[in-house]
This record gives sequence, structure tokens and C-alpha cells, in this order.
Amino acid sequence: MIREISPKNRNKISKKSLKICQPHFRKQKEFCEKLQNFLLNEINFREVTVKELSTMTTGMFHEIFSALVRNILGPNYLSSLGKMKVPEMIVETMQALNYPIKLVKSSFVNLTKQTFPTALGVLGSYSTSYCL
Repeated sequence: MIREISPKNRNKISKKSLKICQPHFRKQKEFCEKLQNFLLNEINFREVTVKELSTMTTGMFHEIFSALVRNILGPNYLSSLGKMKVPEMIVETMQALNYPIKLVKSSFVNLTKQTFPTALGVLGSYSTSYCL
């Protein structure tokens, strides 16, 4: 017999889950605020909000990554990669920079809850390398 979860129990489960995840979300928000500040003040990226960064689309990620590449490795770096697809370009670029974590192209095709932390980690390490 399958027992149905009552709305009362469902709320308890979700509140408990939220309490467990709050530090993670707080750190993600802090990182998004730092990234926003960096993009606006260091590389003259277009106006972007913390909310946009925390719900970043794959297209926005590619746009930010490309802007970082142009600013850090020069405007000709991207053209030197030829007609490489964006996910391949990201993996290739991070390998060239000796990024310590093995990346897979599929992480950068469509951002999901599972791949978003990897994507933010790449942007964070990239912006950190630029600031040094």
C-alpha cells in the first residue's frame, strides 16, 4: 500500500531541506555578488544583476566566459581556436590554463542544478587568476 504524504508532512520536509541548504545558497549568493562586482568594475561587462547571475542561463555563462577570455588571454585567443563549439572552447581554454579539475564538455551545454556549481567554479577561478 502506498501512503500519500500529507501537505502538513510535505512542508516539514521542505523546511528541513531549506535549513540544510541555506549555507550553500548564502555562499552562492555571496559569490554571485562578487562576480557581479568584478564583471562591472574590472572588465566593463554589461549591467547584470545578482539575480541574473544566480539563475544564469547557458548563453549568459558563455558570454561571461568569452568576455573573461578576451580580457585575460587577449582578443585573438578565441579566433585562434577556430570554429570550435563553445563547450569545447571552455574545456580547451581551462586545460591550457592548467585548471586542476578535469572538465567535460557536457557540463557547459546546458546549465542545470548539477552543473551550475562547476560553471561558477570555472568563472571564479578565471576571475581570480585575472586579479593576481
